[in-house]
Amino acid sequence: MNAFTAKAPARANIIGEHTDYAPNGGHVLPTPLPFYTTVTAAKATGAPGRVTISSEDFDEPPCERMLTESRRGHWSDYVVGCLRVASNKVDLPALTVTIESDVPIGCGISSSAALCVAVVRAVKGLVGANWSDEQVALMAYEAEHDFVGVPCGKMDQFASSIGRPGQALLLDTKTLAYRHYPLPDDVAIMLVESGTISPKATVTQNAWSGWRNASRPAIALVSERCASSATAIWDACRRCGRPSRGAPVTSSPRTCACLSL
Repeated sequence: MNAFTAKAPARANIIGEHTDYAPNGGHVLPTPLPFYTTVTAAKATGAPGRVTISSEDFDEPPCERMLTESRRGHWSDYVVGCLRVASNKVDLPALTVTIESDVPIGCGISSSAALCVAVVRAVKGLVGANWSDEQVALMAYEAEHDFVGVPCGKMDQFASSIGRPGQALLLDTKTLAYRHYPLPDDVAIMLVESGTISPKATVTQNAWSGWRNASRPAIALVSERCASSATAIWDACRRCGRPSRGAPVTSSPRTCACLSL
């Protein structure tokens, strides 16, 4: 195969904003959106490790890069990062990578994750790799986090790679366990342009690190209070004797009907 085209969606997050990159991790509930980034990876002449990258979204000539380069602070770093991660798993020839997208950039719906996942999928198809959707998400995360240098979490890449249209993805960003839940038919997700550029598009790595560090005291306080609350709820559950779905009262507070209160 000389060329392969793949696409990946943007995402909206319903619950758990900023949870995925917090030091303690936690649950998030994103869902894919009907906005896509499409990437075509094609074999090219030249030395292995050379890549020509172009995008219709930027008024600039194609970018010539080598996979041995360090990041430049340019949008093509995301593509180079994905190819570098892939090259650690498979041999890559010289490539031409062409990008088309209707995902709004800098609007907080993960245009970067859509790009990275689409690049990894295109390479997967081009070389015939058997990477799972979870592996694709982790490769995209490695490219963005380790090579580009964005201290992000894994929610965006997982939502783009394993999310299903019309369903929400309940993802534990600490363990990476997940489940899909259908969205109600009578519910629509509305995206509103606030005029504020997404922090990921403009903020430095130091700023992200500052946010993570600032969250640590809050995490400690919330964890302490949640532990106390969980104990109190469980005591109430045992008193009320109303386990859900036929589970015995002594099994677990997670199965108790009192949690609906």
